[in-house]
Amino acid sequence: MLSLFVVAAVKSYLIWFLGVEVYTLEVQSLLSGSSFEQIAGIILLPDALTMWGVDRIDEINALIASGLR
Repeated sequence: MLSLFVVAAVKSYLIWFLGVEVYTLEVQSLLSGSSFEQIAGIILLPDALTMWGVDRIDEINALIASGLR
């Protein structure tokens, strides 16, 4: 269970940091690669929990940015 949370948190951060477009291109690249890369691409596909995490990171970032002004 903890590993699922960690994977979702890492995926959320990557999507937030890279942006949805770049992240999607990278995952698509993995999905068209070797069998190992395809498995990684499947694991890294965005899901509802991951996108929820991206929204939370956006909120945290906004709070931090507003506190620094």
